[in-house]
Amino acid sequence: MSEAAAEPVVLWMDLETTGLLPGEDQILEVHAALAPSLRRCLDVAYADTWVLGWRGDIAALDPVVQAMHTDSGLFRECARSDLHLAAVEAELLARLPAEGPRAILAGRGAGFDRAFVAAQMPALSGRLSHRVLDVSAVELFCRALGMPPGTLRKAGAHRAKDDIEEARAHLERCMVWVQGCFGSPQGALTKLFEAAAGRGA
Repeated sequence: MSEAAAEPVVLWMDLETTGLLPGEDQILEVHAALAPSLRRCLDVAYADTWVLGWRGDIAALDPVVQAMHTDSGLFRECARSDLHLAAVEAELLARLPAEGPRAILAGRGAGFDRAFVAAQMPALSGRLSHRVLDVSAVELFCRALGMPPGTLRKAGAHRAKDDIEEARAHLERCMVWVQGCFGSPQGALTKLFEAAAGRGA
């Protein structure tokens, strides 16, 4: 059985939205990148970015959101776009394997994006696993193991492509750090479990 058939593909995704509520707020921008498997989750073979049309009332949004998407230029780009989310969903469905395990969604704070996908792209949601590869969780894991503060710095670009590229870079740095310190992910897990057992003694 080939690796592609044996393992789920990894769909890196970041969404920029008008707010935090999947059932109410709108998706403004999508960046997606496809990797062949968990073991090769950094080997992206396809990537694209879509800016969706939106001409809503910016003044009605949270002030933080107003400033963030105005400064990044996203609102301006949305005002010039006529792209609908259904077209983005169709493109992503066409890119995912038709058979095999459901794809694993990856990104920083992937649960947030997974919730918006479930609410607004139900067909795509049906092709995704309930499991996610959340880089934020990996970063916390490494901090629990002793990764020095400041090792991973966030640029805060608030654009979908930039956020995914940063998340992938941070995951790679975490993987290199774990390998260098403990020889393998299993060695890191053993250290964490030993430390937890010692605190409970």
